[in-house]
Amino acid sequence: SLENLGDMENLEQSLTWQQKAINLIPEDHPDKPFVLNNLGIIFLQHFQNLGQMEDLKQSLRCMQEAIDLTLEGDPDRPYQLSNLGSILQTHLKYLGDMEYLEESLRCMQAAVDLTPEGHLDMLSRLNNLGNILCTHFETLEDMEDLEESLRCKAVDLTPEGHPDRPYRLSYL
Repeated sequence: SLENLGDMENLEQSLTWQQKAINLIPEDHPDKPFVLNNLGIIFLQHFQNLGQMEDLKQSLRCMQEAIDLTLEGDPDRPYQLSNLGSILQTHLKYLGDMEYLEESLRCMQAAVDLTPEGHLDMLSRLNNLGNILCTHFETLEDMEDLEESLRCKAVDLTPEGHPDRPYRLSYL
């Protein structure tokens, strides 16, 4: 949650400005997916702070539209798929609909598959994929998911002393 009222005011302002931007940008403008992606993230943050389900629904709508407008080979596609996967995980957590679990898993896997080897975001995407595979295992008790999750864990790729290593170790 946000630390103080000033942060919440900034979030509200950001939401207002992003909504204005999305209303002004032409449907075929190349930056529209980027703006929709940002708006989706802001709606998610808004939901995380206020708990209003409508914000979560808007977050999902924006992110799905961003992906729909993004061309297959666009370098931003893995980033957007990873964001969509995270939003779907949040939906799963609060709504419990298994459809969100399967779709989140597909998005996280696609994000990893489309991320070039050696890319700075590969570690976090592998970690996200491992987490959703663990959730998949816990929900469906499919041992194959757990084994795949352990293979995907980014901890092996995270060097000693890296600031994210303790976080990644905590998920083993």
